[in-house]
Amino acid sequence: MSYTNCISLTTALKLDLFDDIKYIHLKDLLTKSMDWDEYDFEVKIEDLPNEYKKIGYDRRTKFTFTLGYTEFEKIYLYGAGSVRAFQIDELWEEEI
Repeated sequence: MSYTNCISLTTALKLDLFDDIKYIHLKDLLTKSMDWDEYDFEVKIEDLPNEYKKIGYDRRTKFTFTLGYTEFEKIYLYGAGSVRAFQIDELWEEEI
């Protein structure tokens, strides 16, 4: 099993994937006429070794994606039983 390589804008917004990105990179993407459920974009999702041994944070996942000509990375540090873990686990694809 591996993570999906494509997510919808709705999923990206649920994951707060765009929170630290300047509006200039998002203005052409997040328009009122855009169907956020139907528009998918490519993303690379990978689990990272957890270098942080803080209590409650036992997973680390990196998202890498491109908007326009700029590549972005977002790294999540979260607990295995958290809402964020559930959201990211939903992105697993079963191999047939």
